[in-house]
Order: sequence, then C-alpha cells, then structure tokens
Amino acid sequence: MKKLVLFIALLLPVAVAEAKQKASKKAPKHIIIVGFDGMSAQSIREADAMPFYESMMKKGAYTLTRRSVLPSSSACNWASLYMAAGPEQHGYNKWNSRTPDFPSDTLTRHGFFPDIYFLIKENMPGAKIGHFYEWDGMHYVVDTLSVDRDFHFDHNNEAQMQSVIDYVVKEKPTMVSIVFDNPDHAGHSIGWMTPEYLAAETEMDGALSRIYKAVEQQPGMLEETLFVLTADHGGKGKSHGGTSLEELETCLVFCGKGIQPGTVITETSNVTDVAATLAVILGLPRPHAWIGRPLPSIVGRKKK
Repeated sequence: MKKLVLFIALLLPVAVAEAKQKASKKAPKHIIIVGFDGMSAQSIREADAMPFYESMMKKGAYTLTRRSVLPSSSACNWASLYMAAGPEQHGYNKWNSRTPDFPSDTLTRHGFFPDIYFLIKENMPGAKIGHFYEWDGMHYVVDTLSVDRDFHFDHNNEAQMQSVIDYVVKEKPTMVSIVFDNPDHAGHSIGWMTPEYLAAETEMDGALSRIYKAVEQQPGMLEETLFVLTADHGGKGKSHGGTSLEELETCLVFCGKGIQPGTVITETSNVTDVAATLAVILGLPRPHAWIGRPLPSIVGRKKK
C-alpha cells in the first residue's frame, strides 16, 4: 500500500505538468484587453455608433448584460475586473481610489491584492505584460510590479497612440490592456446617450479598428490572439455610480483564438468574471481570494 501511495505521489506532479502543457497549447499567445470607460450596454442596444465593435461581437462571444460592482464607478470596477473580486475584498471603494480605502483582505509578496497581471507573471516565466491607459487613475488599480510597460497615453496624441500600437505589434506581449477614457468624458460633460456621447463612441470604434488591423497585418499574430473588449460602468443623465441598469450594465466581448463565432454569453456575468475566465483560458491557478467565476460560454466550449 505504501508503495502505491508513493507511486501516485510521484506521478501527480507529472500529471499536473502535462495538464498545464495541454492548456498552454490551446491558449492564445497574446491577450489584448481593450477597455472603454463609461461605455454602456444601452448604447449598443439602441444605437449604431460602433460598427467595428459590433462586427467583433458577431465574430466572437458577447453579452450586453454584464454587471458592474457597486458603486458603479471607475476605480472600483477596473480594480474588480483585474482582481476578480469586489470592493469589500480589495478595498477600492471610490471612483478615484488610488490606494485601498480599507485594507485588502489578501496581499501578495508585492503587497498588493492578487490580480491577473501578478498571476501571469508568477506562473508564466518570460511573459511580457503591458498596461496603457488614458485616465491616470488606472495606474493605481494594477500591480505595476508585475507590468513590464506602464504608460499613461492620450489617444489624440498621434505619437503616443502609435507607441501603444507599436508595443502591441513589435513586443507581442502575453497580455496588454489598453483603456480609453472616452466615452465617459462625453457622458459627464454632455450626457449619456446624447449625440456627442455616441460620437465619442464612434471615435473609440476607430481606435479599436486601428489596433485590430495592426495585429492583423502581423504574419500569424491574429490567429494567436484573443481580444477582450470591456468597460467599467455605464451612465444615466450626466453621472453614474448608482443602481440603475443604465449604470450597471456594460458590454463584454471575447473575440479571437478559441472563441466560437456567434456565441451569446447567456449566463449571469459580472465585471469580476473577466480575470477568472482569462486564468482558466491560460491554464493558471486561481487565487483563493478571487470570487469571480469563469464564464461557461467561454471556457466550457471546445476550443479550436
């Protein structure tokens, strides 16, 4: 009996390693997260402001009922997206929190709540990670010690926008997040669902198209890339942070390697589920502190 137990114990690490190897072969080599601050699901349902975005929805898997955490504000939700947990755990509880408003319930060796960046860096030696953002508050909701390139950019500055695209196509990172601060600005200044708000979405649609087409032009890169299109919250009137569906419901799209075109994500989904789903796609162990759930429509389907 002791010999049998020893034999199983010796085989277990091999089995785990083989399982990870199989997961890595199915996994995309590149994950590109493109975020739009303040983009509501209502705008996709009721307007045609983002034709390229909608073409990626049809080529991938999507939901228009993914919900934000409360409060439906920026720092709380971007932190929750990357950390697969809610404010009650990671502590970012205000729209512009730059440190936890109360202590995080779990800390990594970096002194930060475990996020998807840390998870990749710890488990995938040699992984390249980039983090690009227009709102400077985004710098504080990510474990930057796990990021190779952290850059605050302005999409209206052509040189800066081009530098973001150059990083994607030249460095070919394992994961990169690119978060635009529109259409949130238009929502606050003019109002959600106004012509100006929808015009801001159309402008962002052009930026998304530019990123996608740059990847498409690189030999073999698009076939190994998974795009994740996401947002933090919607809005109502000129504000957000409340509990209306206009503020809570946002879009989520997975498009690229391993995703069956034309898939509608029918299960309940939350902003916390993005990192959890990516962890399963990459074959990485999910931290116990994470409450986000992998989406069955994405990870339960046979991958290409």
